[in-house]
Amino acid sequence: MPSRYSSGVNFPFVHLTAALALALAVGLPAAARASSAVATVHADFVDTMMPPLTSPRTSSLSVTRQDAIVAAAAPAAFVAFLDEVSNARYANVSHAAGLSESAFDDMRHYLRNRYDGVTVVRSFAEQGTFYDCIPTGQQPALRDGSGIAAPPASSPIATHAPSTASTAASTCPAGSIPLERVGLDQLTRFPSLKAFFARSPTSEAHRQASRFATADASSTHHYASMFASMGGAEIAGAGADLNIWNPAFVTSNDYMSISQIWLDGASSSNQTQTLEVGWQRRPSYGTWGNQSILFVYSTQDGYVSTGCHNLECGEFVQVASGNVFGVSFASSRYSSTNGAQGVVKVAYQRNADGNWWLNVDGTWVGYYKAALYSGDLATTSTNTAFTAGGETYANGGGASTPMGSGVFAANGYRKAAFQANHFYIDSALASHAVTQLSSVVVSDPACYTIAFAGQRYGGVVPGASTIAPSPEMTTGEGFYFGGPGCH
Repeated sequence: MPSRYSSGVNFPFVHLTAALALALAVGLPAAARASSAVATVHADFVDTMMPPLTSPRTSSLSVTRQDAIVAAAAPAAFVAFLDEVSNARYANVSHAAGLSESAFDDMRHYLRNRYDGVTVVRSFAEQGTFYDCIPTGQQPALRDGSGIAAPPASSPIATHAPSTASTAASTCPAGSIPLERVGLDQLTRFPSLKAFFARSPTSEAHRQASRFATADASSTHHYASMFASMGGAEIAGAGADLNIWNPAFVTSNDYMSISQIWLDGASSSNQTQTLEVGWQRRPSYGTWGNQSILFVYSTQDGYVSTGCHNLECGEFVQVASGNVFGVSFASSRYSSTNGAQGVVKVAYQRNADGNWWLNVDGTWVGYYKAALYSGDLATTSTNTAFTAGGETYANGGGASTPMGSGVFAANGYRKAAFQANHFYIDSALASHAVTQLSSVVVSDPACYTIAFAGQRYGGVVPGASTIAPSPEMTTGEGFYFGGPGCH
């Protein structure tokens, strides 16, 4: 049978009906059918994370006749992918250690919800991964019947050259967005759907390290980061320029390296809620490849049962027709030692309707819906924290994965990775440069360091220092960070 990687792109208007649901339901093992109470609990979780499309809705689509001409025979590749999913059985699919048959059934349920009823407008392959253009209103986060929200009236970021490698060939028609074609081969690398959403290499124990505490030697996530002091302002957003690198992974333990910003708040039940964006390199996640990619992430309950990357669950609404997340940056955007330095400009801003919009390089690309948040992020709060820096994880939990460019912060410009021009947005939508820090966390100063330019902090922090700004730090502030890790 042809695999999901079969060639075949640019096919118009393939509508997937309940036939897919029937195909995926056929042949479920008797043991899985028997435990109805457990299955219902699992089904509720799956339906929450990946809502089914109960009544297909379309948007106004601009599909050229050329799309239809090129697409004449292409549906076969997508149908083959669906057949592959529906015919898969736990006993004959390779999977991660610890993946139970019920967890496997959850994964099939997830895929049924993701694809049943969608209208495929066009498909394309990029960097070895297939994407299906579907009407914007059919994406997972809008399957609750809500319409597409309007973005903020103005951008907090000046327009910047696009950072991703998207071209006309990897841009969907107007009125549609690209949905990554996720298959069982991706899901079954993890012991459960929760682990897939968290992208943790170890079962459910994901991201338990707190960024709000002092450095914890027992933590498996490692940081070189800062917390901005915002003078008691009610926070409506924040942003920064992230210097893009592709750190070299040299051992099999090297798992994940990130440069990002966070907005953090407490929910009404005092659980951590976040808005995250940045770049990360994670080669073990197949479709992300061997280069750093742009990602978004949010949790509403302290990383316990909510949160996913990009469009893998029904949380983020994408409005941009281009391929934004999970693909390599344009080659000219990656920085090189003693060479050109590339940046991606990112910011979140809360709109009047409570939606948190993401701006990338001066373009509003999508938003997290207001209904996801309670407490601090449900309003403009003085308790919202703005954090920025580097994060790593290694198989085995040690601080060995390279961070940033893979060299220490003191190496400076064109050698160490940096972040620049951090700003926060107050309730009046005025932007303010971050010049004062409330705290600094360097969890493993022998392995990673951070050096600040124009950002002041009190006391002595092992692994933290000061340095001259880079030319890209146009507001006079930012920091270098990173290191080779400890081996």
